[in-house]
Amino acid sequence: MGEARVLRRRPRRGEQARENPKRRAREASKALKQPAMGTKAQQALASQRETMKRESARARSQRRTDEAEARFEQRKLRRKQKHRGHLSPSVATLKPLYRSGVSST
Repeated sequence: MGEARVLRRRPRRGEQARENPKRRAREASKALKQPAMGTKAQQALASQRETMKRESARARSQRRTDEAEARFEQRKLRRKQKHRGHLSPSVATLKPLYRSGVSST
């Protein structure tokens, strides 16, 4: 059969058109992202903070991947030593792998 058609009423002369809620939310978030009025010094400090935040996040991510690689290499070495018979299984379980090679300072 035929599809049901929805007739939408256009707003009258003095009425405000009802806005799409998703569009309203998008516009609100866009307005919040724009810098608030402030002095140039405050804006410069804010941009500097954002830059430092990005750099520290990048460094933190890099450090995390480096530590993961080091742990993997350590596990690989210990597996190889155990396979060759140079390391007894009881000694292998005494040292946690995640502590080796990582300094606390």
